[in-house]
Amino acid sequence: MTYLKAIAAISAAILSVIVAQLTDGRITAQEAVVIAIAFTNAINVWLVPNLPSGLAWAAKALVAVSGTVLAALSTMLLSGSITGPEVAQLAMLALQALLVFLAPNATARARAAA
Repeated sequence: MTYLKAIAAISAAILSVIVAQLTDGRITAQEAVVIAIAFTNAINVWLVPNLPSGLAWAAKALVAVSGTVLAALSTMLLSGSITGPEVAQLAMLALQALLVFLAPNATARARAAA
């Protein structure tokens, strides 16, 4: 499936919205920033091509990890600490990076089959 990595990233971004709402019944400014980063991650994962070899094969995962780091930094800088709901939301971004990394690279499979 060509879009599996993007679907995984979008699914985790949607989960970050659900987690933000369910943890305390509202979405704070810090959570909104993390949600925006999650959806930006998903778009970036979709934009980065599936590359077959070298370090480039992990390019999509590296994009997702960089967004996760930005989300953690923004949360710490905006609030001065990390609360339970923010930890849950950051866990969703970590899940996003993990799912993107674990999803098979469609280009590599297609080339192996040819």
